[in-house]
Amino acid sequence: MCRDMRWNAIGLVIILAFVTVYAVFLDSHKPSSNRLSDNSSYAELYNDSYTNNFPKSQTCQPDDLNCLINQGGGYDSAAAHCARPIERLNSYDVRWTYNSSHPMFSQAHWLSDGHGAIEYLGDRVEFEDKYGAYVNVVYACDLASDNRTVLNARIVRTGHLRVGTQ
Repeated sequence: MCRDMRWNAIGLVIILAFVTVYAVFLDSHKPSSNRLSDNSSYAELYNDSYTNNFPKSQTCQPDDLNCLINQGGGYDSAAAHCARPIERLNSYDVRWTYNSSHPMFSQAHWLSDGHGAIEYLGDRVEFEDKYGAYVNVVYACDLASDNRTVLNARIVRTGHLRVGTQ
């Protein structure tokens, strides 16, 4: 009898330990919205310490893409201005997946409309569909040459950017 009670107690302890571990697991993996709230900014969500060492006083030639990007704040400025417009493209939850080694935008080139706008491309967001599944998408954000005025934000396709393509 005493032996059976001991095994029952051991079994109960094992079950309680399993339930506790499972509860902690569920709590740490519960879906949380990474969508920017109206009171937050890209800098709060993307807490990184990039610095822009490009001299601001230098004037850029109108056809110098790298100069215009850097003088306008670089990819960080584009991310700060494009985050909310990209989020608004989805009706459901948005989960950003960028970090310091994988920034929000990884490519930039001239927009083909000839007005001096810059198109930034990235693939560090997952959009939730109506069934609750998250799908990675490639997005684009067009900024005027001042690197602050958003002209357009759009989804290019689902999936990831291919390295070396534009």
